[in-house]
Amino acid sequence: MLGKMTYLICFALLLGAASSVQALITVTTEDGNGADAYLTNDSQQSPNTNTGAEVRMRAFRQLADTRSKTGYIRFDLGDAAGDMSGATLTFEATFLKSSAKTVEVYGLIDGDGDSWDESTVTYNTAPGVLPTTLGNYALDTANVTLLGTITTPAAGDPYPVRFSSNPADLPLTSFLDSDTNTLVTFIFIGTNNEGEIASKEHETFIAPTLTLPNAVVGVKTSAINPNPVDEAEYVSRDAVLSWSPGGYAEKNDVYLGKNFDDVNSASTTVDPAGVYKGRQDPNQFPAIGTVRLETGETYYWRIDGIGAAPGNEIYRGKVWQFIVEPYAFPIDGQMITATASGQAENQGPENTVNGSGLVDNLHSTILEDMWLTAVGEPAPAWIQYDFDKTYKLHEMLIWNFNGQAFLIAAGLKDVVVEYSSDGTSWMQIDSVNEFARASGLDVYASNTTVAFEGIPVKSVKITANSNWSGGLADQFGLSEVRFFYVPVQARDPKSGPGQTDVPLDVTLGWTAGREAAGHNVYLSTSEQAVIDGTAFVDAVTEAGYVPLSLNYATTYYWRVDEVNDLEDPAVVEGDIWSFRTKEFLVIEDFELYDSNDNQIWYAWKDGLGYGKPDVPPYDPGNGTGAAVGDENTDSFTEETIVHEGRQSM
Repeated sequence: MLGKMTYLICFALLLGAASSVQALITVTTEDGNGADAYLTNDSQQSPNTNTGAEVRMRAFRQLADTRSKTGYIRFDLGDAAGDMSGATLTFEATFLKSSAKTVEVYGLIDGDGDSWDESTVTYNTAPGVLPTTLGNYALDTANVTLLGTITTPAAGDPYPVRFSSNPADLPLTSFLDSDTNTLVTFIFIGTNNEGEIASKEHETFIAPTLTLPNAVVGVKTSAINPNPVDEAEYVSRDAVLSWSPGGYAEKNDVYLGKNFDDVNSASTTVDPAGVYKGRQDPNQFPAIGTVRLETGETYYWRIDGIGAAPGNEIYRGKVWQFIVEPYAFPIDGQMITATASGQAENQGPENTVNGSGLVDNLHSTILEDMWLTAVGEPAPAWIQYDFDKTYKLHEMLIWNFNGQAFLIAAGLKDVVVEYSSDGTSWMQIDSVNEFARASGLDVYASNTTVAFEGIPVKSVKITANSNWSGGLADQFGLSEVRFFYVPVQARDPKSGPGQTDVPLDVTLGWTAGREAAGHNVYLSTSEQAVIDGTAFVDAVTEAGYVPLSLNYATTYYWRVDEVNDLEDPAVVEGDIWSFRTKEFLVIEDFELYDSNDNQIWYAWKDGLGYGKPDVPPYDPGNGTGAAVGDENTDSFTEETIVHEGRQSM
């Protein structure tokens, strides 16, 4: 719902059950799930500072290497739909140091990031920005888009000074049209500027406002809230697609394919690419089980709502997209210990797994970002990689030593690659006995791949019998090595790891290992019992488990072993995860009380009572000196001293 959203009705056509009315809609950050704050990253306010409760936002303050204050505002569009053209933003300034300054406005690309919490958000946790030095800001360009600009007005005294955006300078139509979850987040960058605007916490000035002059108030007709979210990555290959249906949809037509045009243009009768998957009642696809997708592929999908008979109107949905997880995942360099037969100063073996010198999978020619043995060390040289656990290894990518010009001669040439599953017994990979020479360019791509084909591996050792110098140099080196594994372990636990305040009726979930046919679940308050495997609770075929009984304020440990008798090994032991249940049962959270038909004293009787005798609702009071509620707030409840949520008593 939109809370205090204001509608200026221009006209209404009421024919039976009309679905919408044309309106001038104004949405403030007070409405629904709106929020406003500013992000700080300077010596004055650290990047861990939360400003959500402040009455004014220092939203337009950027001075390189000195001050960084970034406006961060979210609107809840609620029931607004239809034509989003002509939208404007309006603010009331509480301070302006100078006039006619340009403020860049960015939009956070639609997705999970829109659900940030005003009471906890900081520069270090906010979606759309990246860590950087104090006094500066850095935008996550993959997750934000530049929308346009606002020009601040002249300084005024007294304040407030009200100002609005110009649709010609700040066109918002496409950004608002792209919304799928009714939440839109704006980021404001005011370079060489200093300006403050009122937040929704200000008692007298207006909150930031979004005006929609041409929108429609009514039921959303197209599907929203896609899961996976639009443009999601690393989606499980065994997926379930779900959505919230439009208000008039009784059934859903599902379209899914790997080509945007195929999905965008298909219908139930014209479908040359076969992307139409059928008409169904449930708001998920498939209705039962999962759909097997191809790893590493981009998929496009669309949900058209189908109205009731006899009309069966089609409410066309937007085309969403996601990328399926790759076949193999990289092993994090922090999970690898690299050792070697020797090293030159500042050129240790750890440089080959820490990503130094590697940008977008292209390696530099900076020698200190590579491993190199010292002059005069005896051959053969070797380098060994020990993993934190055994992985089902898919392949190893090699970037050979990439010094400029003749320095590439130190790269490994004739090699022996060995692996061990236990750190004791070693086997040789016979398919590779030579590493390709590096390019000597500062954009060097890997040019040697060693296939492991799913072998369980704990350690890898590379022995170099020669380099590319033809015997003229006695040093050996590598730039980077990356290992990729098939994810056969259970992963991505829900709840956990370390999650708190978990409800007692939680359903434990996880992403199944790639080859799992079943799952053995272990759960206990004893971590050691889970480690030892004595806390077995159930064998399940789906990636979910509902515990029979949990206690309040208790830490639980759990793990999932993946089982497949046709694979080697037949059981893949999982990691240990933990979660803690809620500390107490919430009987009354006071969030539903308001100043209309659900006033707090209707439920909580006090000494004052309410209403007039003989005029319902009326209560004379309970004869005590107790007084419930606060008549000075919009909800008639306490709104300042609150443990969590927005209201208390």
